[in-house]
Amino acid sequence: MMTVQRLVALFLCILLALIPCAFAENETPEAQIARLQAELEEKNMRIVELEARISALEAQISPGEYSPQDAAAEFHGGIITIEDALAEYEYRAYYYEMFGMIASEYAADLKDEVLRDLVEDAILEQKAREFGVYELDEDTRAQLQAKAQSQMDELVEYYRVYREQEGMTEEEILQDTLDYLAEEGYSLESILQSLTAETWRDRLYAHVTENTTVSQEELQQYYQDLLTSQQMLFSSDFSEYDYAQSEGTPILWNPEGVRAIRFVLVGFGADIAEEHAQLLYELEDNPNEEALSRMENLYASLAPISEEVSQRAQAGDDFLLLIDEYSADATFDQEPWRSHGICVGANSIACEPDVIQAAMSLENVGDISQPVKTDDGLIILQYLADVAPGAVPFEEAQSQLQPIALQEKMNRLYNDTVEQWIADADVHYYPERF
Repeated sequence: MMTVQRLVALFLCILLALIPCAFAENETPEAQIARLQAELEEKNMRIVELEARISALEAQISPGEYSPQDAAAEFHGGIITIEDALAEYEYRAYYYEMFGMIASEYAADLKDEVLRDLVEDAILEQKAREFGVYELDEDTRAQLQAKAQSQMDELVEYYRVYREQEGMTEEEILQDTLDYLAEEGYSLESILQSLTAETWRDRLYAHVTENTTVSQEELQQYYQDLLTSQQMLFSSDFSEYDYAQSEGTPILWNPEGVRAIRFVLVGFGADIAEEHAQLLYELEDNPNEEALSRMENLYASLAPISEEVSQRAQAGDDFLLLIDEYSADATFDQEPWRSHGICVGANSIACEPDVIQAAMSLENVGDISQPVKTDDGLIILQYLADVAPGAVPFEEAQSQLQPIALQEKMNRLYNDTVEQWIADADVHYYPERF
């Protein structure tokens, strides 16, 4: 590659060649040669001088010096400025440090992550504008403004008690809280920006996926794939079965020896729960009769209610109604647990060991247990049903699977589309510039 110095020299030589020579009419050829040689020597000295000045100027320029408005990444239709990339990098690095991580050790990966996220955000905004889903109408903006204000008020209310100091006025507490939140990146404006971005992103997702459907063949394949996976996992590790239930995943394969249960938790009140936790800690460190006696008294305080629940259950009262009336646990407020209970086996970790043992000790469907001590209070169990081992038929599962399969297909379509948009944008990243 030709250097700047050589380009200058070539340019000057061309100029010399183009300058017309005015020879004196009586100048001999020898005199002309001598004069031209003298002029050439003078020009060569000037070229050397200019090359030296260019070299000196180039030496003053560091390859890492860029304007804040220069590109840290560029793509069709836009750039990510160094200023924006650096601000986001410093923001994320701050949280790395908060979690005890040394940001500089992860600098290269963090810069790549920042640039890719910022580029994706920018390209998504381009596409949202292109498809007409970016701009929000007045009613939507008003709703988002109200929601942002509500979230900001909740943050202020939560943090103000930690910012209050003796002698501060209400105005000073409020301002100090707002300043603290601003330092942490929270303001009414930032919350509104986040809600606005979330809204147009949801609209872009809906635009891309609006015509997505799942055929019966696809649904059957989804069922078969999930069934095969669950059988492999659940047959080798019962905790995977427990975990899938807790996540609300449709269960397509059940291990042997599983039964469904419901329970009422007669829970400790807030004050008793705190004392109970302290006693647990004390007994773990130093078992003693006095602490054990106090612990028994805590459980005894729950006995009147637990006995009432047991008596009503034994008398045939609807167990779900008893749960609604007495239970401090909200598990059975939600489906599928409300209708089908929690499925447990001898090796289950879904509940405390004493609860599992009590559940598996019940002899007949419909049986009610004696109160069982737990860390949260007393539990009264109902043996709800036996669970047939093996595969759940497709016909029973398809209504549950259809919306999940559809959502997963929509997610794949959207993610693949975004990846294609980024590929088409011909992105160039320059992490070394910040």
